[in-house]
Amino acid sequence: MINQSMSPEERKNILDAAESHIRTYSAIISQVDGSGSPFIGSATCLEIGNRLFLATAAHNFKVIQDGGKVGVFSGQKASHPPLTLIGSNYSQYGDAGTLDLAWIELEPASAYRSKLSGLPLSSFDARHCVQDSLCYTIAGFPAERAEFHMRNGELNLTCEAVMFITVPATTDPGDANG
Repeated sequence: MINQSMSPEERKNILDAAESHIRTYSAIISQVDGSGSPFIGSATCLEIGNRLFLATAAHNFKVIQDGGKVGVFSGQKASHPPLTLIGSNYSQYGDAGTLDLAWIELEPASAYRSKLSGLPLSSFDARHCVQDSLCYTIAGFPAERAEFHMRNGELNLTCEAVMFITVPATTDPGDANG
């Protein structure tokens, strides 16, 4: 944990390591709607039985219904071409009243070339319990910080990661403000 007694260099090293770790298991979902307006979403890469899947919000693919386009890129700092998708389920594109969850299967060599790794399913505890002392890192890739460019005839993307640390909110059911 970062604290005030650390030097600025120590703090920077910890933040750099955290960003590197998050980028290793993250993907950026580039969305361009029918009018050409860009959006960015994010996904987490999971390894299930030697296969790689991205878990993300189904609404990240809603633009497809209206003639928009979607590309999926590694979250690494270095620019890479889009990942190769070999299967997907966008549910109902996150429509109201539906599960806003999408799964995308990745072609493993594509992920490897882009330095994207999957978190092993065994690293998740199905009995996760929120505790007051537990901190969470929230990370994302803001569209304002995305840069698209062509390299060797392929569209590439780089995007700055933004992270912050938070604790779970607790709400008293009797609290009118909660």
